[in-house]
Amino acid sequence: MGASIECREPYLDYRIVEWSAGLPTSVLVAGGMKKTLLRNAVAELLPPEVLAHPKWGFATPLHRYFRDVPQIRAYIQKLPTMDVIQSAPLPMRRVDDAVRCFMAGDDTMLPLVRQLLMTAVWFEVCIEGKRNIFEP
Repeated sequence: MGASIECREPYLDYRIVEWSAGLPTSVLVAGGMKKTLLRNAVAELLPPEVLAHPKWGFATPLHRYFRDVPQIRAYIQKLPTMDVIQSAPLPMRRVDDAVRCFMAGDDTMLPLVRQLLMTAVWFEVCIEGKRNIFEP
């Protein structure tokens, strides 16, 4: 929740949490449909196609941001030479290859590149106290 868009504050009220915790599962998941109680509560307000629509995620196109935003791209490209990354227990050839392949369009490298980026950013901001890390 700390890094996402959250719009469920009303459900965090302790009285709602305590009340719903006491409900049997059959009320919460009826007919193989999740969130049955919520769907029933808003059934008169929403069209049937909205009520029956399956859940879908809200994905951020990180791979595009990482490649297309010049400051982030430059930062990622210098990851293999950064002290915090070089001091990690990782084979530097793997780091180098991951960054190069990702920048060439290989999205399978995104998880590793993202973790390396977040580690480097965290280190520079929280440990070294740097600001404006994406500026040259």
